[in-house]
Order: sequence, then structure tokens, then C-alpha cells
Amino acid sequence: MMRAAHSRWDVPAQQTIRTLRRALALDGELSEEARETYFVLLSPSEHTDD
Repeated sequence: MMRAAHSRWDVPAQQTIRTLRRALALDGELSEEARETYFVLLSPSEHTDD
């Protein structure tokens, strides 16, 4: 999803993550701890282009 948003619309990966984080916080069924773990794993590495 992050790659597609970046390739198609030049949206940086971190902006996509912020948007997903907000959406899951508002409408998701994951606990806060599960969301935090998910986003740690989802976050791009330092070597990923924005």
C-alpha cells in the first residue's frame, strides 16, 4: 500500500502510515498495544525512500 501510494501519487511512506494509524485508532478493533506492535513492524526501514 505504501509503495503504491508513493508510486502513483508521490505520497511519502510516513504520511501513509499516519493515515492508517488514525483510521485504525478510530475504526479498528485492535488494542492500542496491538496497533503499536503492528505499526512498528509496518514502518519502513531507514533505507526506504520517502
